Amino acid sequence: MTTTYLAKLADVKAALGETTSTLDAVLTSCLAAATSIAERAAGVRNGGLRREVDTVEITGWYGDQSSRRLYLASRPIESVSEVIQLWHSATVADFDAATPLAPDDYAIHAADLGTLIRLNAQYWYLGEPHTLRVTYTAGFVDPADATPPASAILPPDDLQRAVISQAVQIYNLRDKAGMRYVNSGDQQRGFRDESGPLPELLAATSRYRRLM
Repeated sequence: MTTTYLAKLADVKAALGETTSTLDAVLTSCLAAATSIAERAAGVRNGGLRREVDTVEITGWYGDQSSRRLYLASRPIESVSEVIQLWHSATVADFDAATPLAPDDYAIHAADLGTLIRLNAQYWYLGEPHTLRVTYTAGFVDPADATPPASAILPPDDLQRAVISQAVQIYNLRDKAGMRYVNSGDQQRGFRDESGPLPELLAATSRYRRLM
């Protein structure tokens, strides 16, 4: 699986005035760390803001038996290929044997990114765990991808700029307090920013934070 980021390595290098490939490995590590920090700031799982095709999500118990809004783990939602609603706690076999909802029974909320709306005066039943299975594509395409799918969503400019700034800070502070050089396994080493996200990164990710 190709590693993806929320900004371009070329833009990180440009921000630092770097014109050679000497620091590419180090700066890629900084960009990877900045992307993960952005996702933590958005309140999603690692990778939850990066494009993933056909993610299968089975909902847990929300505590409220019914709602017209369903908050998915990855965002923003690009497309939904299948939704199966059951009225009891189900197994994989139960879902596989069930009939999916019609596509006009739900819609992606245009403003609340990561939210699926139930239509036709119906509600999602969430009163028990494992009652709803959604297969969907969500997350931002890597802006360095030269041939993204037509439906793919690019990270907005403010998010890209904030991730670049975070990566630059990680690089500039790599030998100072708050930074730690870590081994992440498989001979991969990188920087961990222990000083927290920049204010502009918090601002840029605020719209993607989970609402539940």
